[in-house]
Amino acid sequence: MKRFYKAVSINAEDNGFAIHLDGKPIRTPNKNIFLAPNEALALLAKAEWDAQGDKINHDTMPVTQLLNTCQDRIHADRSVLEPEVLKYINTDLLCYRADAPAELVARQDKIWQKPLDWFEKQYGLKFETTCGLGALKQPAAIHEAITGEIKAMDDQRFTIVQMVTPACGSVVLALAFVQGAATADELMACAFLEEDYKFDLYNEDIHGGDPLTEKKKANLRRDLDAAQAYLQAL
Repeated sequence: MKRFYKAVSINAEDNGFAIHLDGKPIRTPNKNIFLAPNEALALLAKAEWDAQGDKINHDTMPVTQLLNTCQDRIHADRSVLEPEVLKYINTDLLCYRADAPAELVARQDKIWQKPLDWFEKQYGLKFETTCGLGALKQPAAIHEAITGEIKAMDDQRFTIVQMVTPACGSVVLALAFVQGAATADELMACAFLEEDYKFDLYNEDIHGGDPLTEKKKANLRRDLDAAQAYLQAL
């Protein structure tokens, strides 16, 4: 879409902060007036609209997209989205380990165990892990604790959780992230641990990595950086 506006401004409303383009409020994909819950988030969204060139590229506006998601989907469909997050309890990436080679096992123990240790310290509950192919069934107490945490969470933080969980394959990472116990860098290291291991194993820094993996990494990095800025603005 060609850029059709010159000036971007913020307008305080009763329920939040709107973004105006040449004096007219922007709308969400569901045609609601776009509203950020506070001025800090509105400023992040404004900066994205200001930064657009001759053509509008929505892929370069991840904070705006998160705010759209919160307003259009989370408010309306949270009861549908919560179970989609909770199903990752039994399939959490961090719990499915390799039994060989030794270097990969050691890397998983070093990088994946840290967020699991955080969860155990935070909630007093320990996730089961496996090297087998069969699906795990985590203890009922873990299901209850995470369900309670999710249901008590405000819509803004749940917006981040429902994005991070499938993107990283881990509800533990998502919870650690929104609680400030894990950074975007740490989530990237966890999410791409096996790909990074193969990259190092085959000297892909010399020969070049897989283009699809590199694209996935770039997209997740963009989204996690935006999510981290989003959380810091709350």
